Amino acid sequence: MTQNKKLPLTVKKDIQKNAALGVIASLLWLGTLGYILMCAYSAAMTGLWAAAAAYSVLSIGLLWTFLPYVAFNCIEVYVNATRQQQKYAKVDAIVSTTLSMFRLLRMQKSLAVASLLTRLGQTRILQGNFESAENLFKEAMTCTAAIPGGQKSANMAMYTLNLASAYAWQGKFVESEIETEKSLEILQKSNSPLAKRFEPHCLLLMGINRFRLNELDGAEELLQSALDSLEKMNPSPEMPLLSIQTAKISCYLYLSLLKIKQDTIPDSYVYYNKFFELLQGSIAVAAITHIRAINYLAQELLKIGDYKHAEDLINIAYELSASAPFHPDSRETLAAYEKLLVATNRQSEIADMRSWLLPIPQIATMQKND
Repeated sequence: MTQNKKLPLTVKKDIQKNAALGVIASLLWLGTLGYILMCAYSAAMTGLWAAAAAYSVLSIGLLWTFLPYVAFNCIEVYVNATRQQQKYAKVDAIVSTTLSMFRLLRMQKSLAVASLLTRLGQTRILQGNFESAENLFKEAMTCTAAIPGGQKSANMAMYTLNLASAYAWQGKFVESEIETEKSLEILQKSNSPLAKRFEPHCLLLMGINRFRLNELDGAEELLQSALDSLEKMNPSPEMPLLSIQTAKISCYLYLSLLKIKQDTIPDSYVYYNKFFELLQGSIAVAAITHIRAINYLAQELLKIGDYKHAEDLINIAYELSASAPFHPDSRETLAAYEKLLVATNRQSEIADMRSWLLPIPQIATMQKND
């Protein structure tokens, strides 16, 4: 494979900044814990047993309260550091082991544990294990609901949206629509600063669901509204630049698809071009979760006889799929690629293609539609 897998510098810097914030928060916690333990030791050495006991109880309380948050920050740092290597199985094992430890210690009732459950669910999505992800997102919601005020919090809205996403991946579009509407309602009533940042993701998922249900007009309005909000959004620790860009990619792909369905082909290529512009010559901005939409769009282009642009899309899907060959959407990539090779009289390449041996050109050499 020959694709550039380096993240654009702006995205890389944003990831590093957010990782640094997590490291600083963890170091502050460890420093505070260490100071309290030193106070307890000093009190014990001078015979101030009551003070030593008080400091010891305080340190245990601090450890019990903040350990899940420190564990979550450490895991997020590892996830970001290995993002390009796509070590999903290793992340899965680390998070699963951490959660098992917290369950053993009866430390399930915290937002950090809910976040770990969500991280594990997202990792299962990337591995194509959608049903397991659904169960993990439900567990995160149950964990959040047990916290005072959690039922109506912005965090509950985010976890509900994750559940809606898991439903959509399984083709349960009606169920996904219901959960997405719940998420949007919680966000709007929460008065949280996070509401404006996560609302576009709700609109995006609702738009995708409407598209899959063939409600094209409703889908277009929602997708365009999501895209308008995303294009105005500035990165933050809660919504990093990479998350904004991956959401915009989904908007571009589905709007391009939608325009083909509406038989407005020139408009479709506008969003097709924006998709390639956003990649900035690097496939690292795209994700395994985009494979499905890329394949859909490529197959629509094949239907209208645009083999060149269909092949450019399939090449990107092929590169993404090669890193996760057992993902359900990766099998669809092979099927789409075979259709292209048959349509362009290149049947001799099918065997190599199915063995993940075909070379892929650089994104920068792929032509936009003029």
